[in-house]
Amino acid sequence: MSNPFDGLRDAVTAEVDLVFAETLRISFIKDGRSDPDRPDVEISAVLRTHDQESRSFSGGASRDFQSEHASGGAVLRIDRAKFPDLSFRKRDIVQALDRPGAPKFSVLSVDSRNDVRLIVELGEA
Repeated sequence: MSNPFDGLRDAVTAEVDLVFAETLRISFIKDGRSDPDRPDVEISAVLRTHDQESRSFSGGASRDFQSEHASGGAVLRIDRAKFPDLSFRKRDIVQALDRPGAPKFSVLSVDSRNDVRLIVELGEA
């Protein structure tokens, strides 16, 4: 059933993408290599990066181990109306072509429950 606000929602999504979307190359990975059944595609979508975090882990009271972990992630928001057949798997690669150095990110998880945007959590590639 159509909602009277669908048109407004679609217009707002398009305006946000017009201002914030960037060109991205999606490389699909299978068994650690390019997936021959899913060729690379270029899309335009909103990519937001997080600040890098550094965390220390230790083995609790026994201090059996100690580790340092640095991570910087990102969230990709894709207009589902524009790319309805796009799907991701863990470890697929997203490359931000418009950014200096064209950084790459690895797919960590995908939230497909949103009916407007496909939300993809990314980590360092």
